[in-house]
Amino acid sequence: MDIKEKNPVERINDAFKTLIDTLYSKLNYIKEYIDSSRELQDILLNNNVQGSFIEEKNKLAIDEVNSYIERNTSRNIPMTMKGIIGLYSKAPYGWVELDIAAIIIKLFKAQEIKIEYNSQYLTTDDRDVVKYLTKRDYLDKVLVKKRAKTPVKYITNVKELCKELFNYSAVPADEDGLMSRFKDLTQGEIASIRELLVYYKQANYPGKDILEEGKRIFDEVISIKDTMEFYEKCYELKDDFLDYADYSEDVKKFFKNQKKFFDDALEKIEIYNKNKTYVLDEQAIDLIQKINEIVRSKEPYSKIPQLPGLIEEFSNRFTDLLEVECEPVRKVIQLDCEKVLNELSLYEFKDELSAKFQKRFDDLISRLDRANNFYEAIAMKEESDRLKMCSFEEISKEVERRKPPVVPNPEPVVGGGADIIRGEKPPVYKIKKTKNISIANILHGAKTIETEADIDELLKDIKAKLKQELNEDTRIKLV
Repeated sequence: MDIKEKNPVERINDAFKTLIDTLYSKLNYIKEYIDSSRELQDILLNNNVQGSFIEEKNKLAIDEVNSYIERNTSRNIPMTMKGIIGLYSKAPYGWVELDIAAIIIKLFKAQEIKIEYNSQYLTTDDRDVVKYLTKRDYLDKVLVKKRAKTPVKYITNVKELCKELFNYSAVPADEDGLMSRFKDLTQGEIASIRELLVYYKQANYPGKDILEEGKRIFDEVISIKDTMEFYEKCYELKDDFLDYADYSEDVKKFFKNQKKFFDDALEKIEIYNKNKTYVLDEQAIDLIQKINEIVRSKEPYSKIPQLPGLIEEFSNRFTDLLEVECEPVRKVIQLDCEKVLNELSLYEFKDELSAKFQKRFDDLISRLDRANNFYEAIAMKEESDRLKMCSFEEISKEVERRKPPVVPNPEPVVGGGADIIRGEKPPVYKIKKTKNISIANILHGAKTIETEADIDELLKDIKAKLKQELNEDTRIKLV
């Protein structure tokens, strides 16, 4: 060596430098050093890492590692992080582990390589990347591969899908950023689909198959972590995505603007189905059929604006028919109330019970006015009869309660009249119990009378029923 320095220490240092430069010829590729894992985390979170590395101080080292990974990937030679550290920590490199990890992270951020751990490709959003690249427990399980460039048509397709599906055009230009943004938007769409699917537990609304198919294809792409596989799958499902975008728009508008009309239609159909035995009117039947055709249609969206008019017509017609049915029932209730009050007026306690009995029948009339089905209105006729019978029973019990107590006859005196002499007791008058029987129950059921014989048959039936209720301790009152 041609050493100019005279100082022994400087001579030895120059000799060491020459020796190191000879053995570690690529040591000086690293010009900027990493001192801690925290700095690696900062690199991972830095969004300014570029793929060209033009201004990168460690550009030679990065290009060296990138070329090595590319060669081995093309030869299908697997590379672990442990093997890469082992290679670049020896001559002619001599780089420290943190600097090697920094190079891998920068290549990863620049989308030049892929990192795989436990058969799963990592993303830059994974907070454990630094741990996997630096901790010895993970180094031999982390695989590094050269990343193939995604064709432009695949990237363009995802950008177009963002616009068509989500009306979102401000998307990142890089592959990973675009994939991440698409997945974020997809997560939001899946959440919206789940919210809409809850409605189908209430009724058979249209569009369920559209939402379920949309959720299926979104779930399919969102689970893919490999970038190339993701873009290929999006390209493969392009038509399915666009179909969902077209058809789901109608479904979303339905739940936003049309669901209330659809629910009204379902309510009217249910009312009709419960009353169809009584609704024989052709106009009402025709209206409900038109409503039913719209509701049962696979794609009713364009016809739903017709529902409010049809529903109003049906409601008016149904109300008219129900009012006709309720009128005789109302008269029966009023007549029953009149019978009860007339019976009550015969007794001195009429003022005590009159208001209570009147309220019972007034409540029944009020319910009849609110009735929205035939069978409920018809049943009120029977309910009125029962109220009448209960009221008569209460009157009878009150009469019995107010009667004075019966005083027993005194014992006969010996040596009295002829009856006493003969040992006979005077007759005891028995008080008969009143049994209230509804005329409606006696004449229950339809009867057709064409001849006098039919009249005789009817009277015979009535007589038999009355005799069945009559005995020596009972008197019958028809109410």
